[in-house]
Amino acid sequence: AELTADELADLVSVAGSLHMAPLVEVQSPSDLPRALDSGRAIIGIDGDLRTTRQLAREVPRNRTVIALREPTGIEAIRSLRGHVDAVVVGPLLLDSPNVAATVAALNA
Repeated sequence: AELTADELADLVSVAGSLHMAPLVEVQSPSDLPRALDSGRAIIGIDGDLRTTRQLAREVPRNRTVIALREPTGIEAIRSLRGHVDAVVVGPLLLDSPNVAATVAALNA
């Protein structure tokens, strides 16, 4: 069930009071205003590369944005640089035969 704006803001506030960093998931442009109004939550975008870049452009620079849907490879992850602050890369690393080389390639 979807939370009301007040319920979401309350949960973000409670998480912050517990020294947790709340993350609010956004999947479409219509989700973004409510996520931004919810408080100091991290914005997690669950969309393809185009949607992620599009939504990330609408988030103020002082907010943290994470791409939740793992891009298909290193080049896709690199294409998100300058748009998001972090990308979920767990499966990419788990499937890598050489984690150190994969991490180095991500940072190149």
